[in-house]
Amino acid sequence: MAIDNNELRKAILHNLMLSDEYCQKTLPFIDVEYFTERSERVVFEEIRKYFTKYNTPPKPAAVRIEVESRSDLTEPIYNSIKGLLSQEVSVIPKVQFLVDKTEQWCQERAIVNAVYKAVNVIGGEDKKTPMSALPDLLSKAIATTFDKSIGHDYIDDAEARWEFYNNKEAKLSTGVDHIDYILRGGIPNKTLGVILAGTGVGKSLTMCSIASNIINNNFNVLYITLEMSEEKIAQRVDQNLMNLSPEELDVIGRDAFINRFESVKLKTKGKLVVKEYPTKSAHSGHFKALLKELQQKRNFYPDLICVDYLNICSSMNAPKNSNSYTEIKSIAEELRGLAMEFNVPVLTATQTNRQGFDDADVTMTSVSESFGVPMTADYFFALTTTDKLKEMNIIKLTQLKNRYSDPNDRKNWLMGVDYTHMKMFDLQHQPDQIHEQNKAASENRTDTADAIAKWI
Repeated sequence: MAIDNNELRKAILHNLMLSDEYCQKTLPFIDVEYFTERSERVVFEEIRKYFTKYNTPPKPAAVRIEVESRSDLTEPIYNSIKGLLSQEVSVIPKVQFLVDKTEQWCQERAIVNAVYKAVNVIGGEDKKTPMSALPDLLSKAIATTFDKSIGHDYIDDAEARWEFYNNKEAKLSTGVDHIDYILRGGIPNKTLGVILAGTGVGKSLTMCSIASNIINNNFNVLYITLEMSEEKIAQRVDQNLMNLSPEELDVIGRDAFINRFESVKLKTKGKLVVKEYPTKSAHSGHFKALLKELQQKRNFYPDLICVDYLNICSSMNAPKNSNSYTEIKSIAEELRGLAMEFNVPVLTATQTNRQGFDDADVTMTSVSESFGVPMTADYFFALTTTDKLKEMNIIKLTQLKNRYSDPNDRKNWLMGVDYTHMKMFDLQHQPDQIHEQNKAASENRTDTADAIAKWI
């Protein structure tokens, strides 16, 4: 069925008034700026206003009443609107056909409007929009689409849900068997993971180790650092992937270094981008802009984002002069929103408070500044060590929160660490004390349930 642009615009406006199904599917995605004729813009404004207030499409008579009450219309525009509302438009039998045509029209209009705006910016007529905003402006126009998803139907989408449960590719392996086990296969997309540890225990080491494993498995990592320089983070990855100590990196010759690096490149297609921001200077808004620039300029799409670390980010939404609880909770929520928006996992870290700094067994109350962090995170693991464990190159990983499995299943686990080469690895055997701790954690859970049952 052929339909020209003039007929399509009229069909859009009339079906917005006559078809509840069409109106529901398209109205949220249509911008008033897509209509070039003033009369059509006015009709659309009144349709949208009515629908927003009453949640049902207006009849043409209702739109006519609203138009007659306006005092901002010239007589020619008013007469044009009257003619538009009284005009008969042939009914399009298939709603989906018109929905598809409307989506195509919206995409075309968004691109045309973006080009006009870009010309005005370049020509100097638009002084409010910076030149740097043009790539994002055009990208948004090109990406204009109707969101056809209306949610997951528990009954109808059961098969899709099974495929999600069994799709190993939906999770990103960390390269550490224990962490993959407690996350049921690896890190899921759209999640915020947080590592809790004191200074020098191994927050950055853990993130660099996981990042190196992911790169080695042909996936991409964006590592955002607000603590160390870009070169220092890259050095830690070099230590891991090239199996060189810091002292060896200090003295290795240029040719030997390049040869080592070339052998790493041959083994993997994974890429790493490290971006440094001054402490407390960047928030999720900056990270979004960075992601879009990387997509546009380098065609780089990360499979994991590491943020080192949460407490020294700034917040985009927290009110000025807000307390540390509000600010840190807001940062955590913004990072999780970033993960959701870009369909990628975000891994970050947070400090223990003074009470938990020297604790061998930290809890969620040991979080520095804000209990809102573990409340927001999808999984929340603590790293602790003692002088004795450190001598043995061992750290203890404790599950404090885990949305993907029972946190009491292997609640405590010892992990091997190679501080020289920035690696975390699985230990072949766990001591009896760890099994006793895990058993006690499981029994405490049962005891609590029994106590509640008796109380009820």
